Amino acid sequence: MNTYSLSYVITTFNKLEYLKITLADLINNCKPDEEIVVVDGGSEDGSKEFLELLFKENKIQQFISEPDFGEAHGFNKGFLMAKGDLIKVITDDDAFNFEGIQKCKIKMLANPEIDLMAGNMAYFDLKNRNKIHLKFDDNYFNDWLNNKIPSFWFNGQPLMIRRKQLPLIGFFNPDFIIVDTEFSLRTTFSRKAKLEWCSEIMSVNISNIDSNSVKFKEKVNCQLKELDIIYSERLSEIIKYKENHPVNLFLTSTKNLFKFIFDKVFPFKKLIGKKELKDNNNPLFIDNFLSFNEVFQILKQELIEINKKSNLL
Repeated sequence: MNTYSLSYVITTFNKLEYLKITLADLINNCKPDEEIVVVDGGSEDGSKEFLELLFKENKIQQFISEPDFGEAHGFNKGFLMAKGDLIKVITDDDAFNFEGIQKCKIKMLANPEIDLMAGNMAYFDLKNRNKIHLKFDDNYFNDWLNNKIPSFWFNGQPLMIRRKQLPLIGFFNPDFIIVDTEFSLRTTFSRKAKLEWCSEIMSVNISNIDSNSVKFKEKVNCQLKELDIIYSERLSEIIKYKENHPVNLFLTSTKNLFKFIFDKVFPFKKLIGKKELKDNNNPLFIDNFLSFNEVFQILKQELIEINKKSNLL
């Protein structure tokens, strides 16, 4: 039986055109002591055949293709299939900082008391290509660590888990679309698992028409209310705390002031501009903008530059 230091677990369903881009990047960055585990939810767009070929070529180490009950169910299958000491969550339509992942891996392997790691990330909307929005949750982690707040939520993309601690940490809940929100609130509130924080930007969430948060927006909003009920006033308190946090109030007022000045004085420049379409039938082209692949490559470079400037880990 092969053993690995880390297992990349990725789930997918009918997103072949995205998968070809993101999985190629993952394969290119996978180390010899790491494995790639792909869980396909029974796709009918050619994803299964694509994955079978990659498996035969030994570019991915494990994969299954069968119907499931959504992202959480798929990830849970992958967690049980994984052979690595550590598990790294990967999504099929986002960009990842693999240099940062290696730093987290080294830190977790050197510190066996750490059960899981989370970290900062960025957002990018394919429809509104103005800029990358950075999301730093260090303050909330530190406040939670010092018992100033009962729990907090973080995005699942930066998540790294120690596999043998899954019985303590728990799996994802298949009842929720907002898998990471429910998981992070539950995990941080219980305080049984030791959580460590990575200060680098670990990934860029590329919001697109096929994102679960976009496709199931109404259900996501209902589930946020459901979580509020499950956690009583805790979720409301956290939201209120974040909005009124002194750092947030200062940053918001400063941001609004500079935005007003820049909008008046400087011409607005988009990070990614328009481009003539080569293939109008490609579903990954939106409003005559660049293709998902071109956006992905630009964001990967932006991710590198952002972390070079910060070098925080």
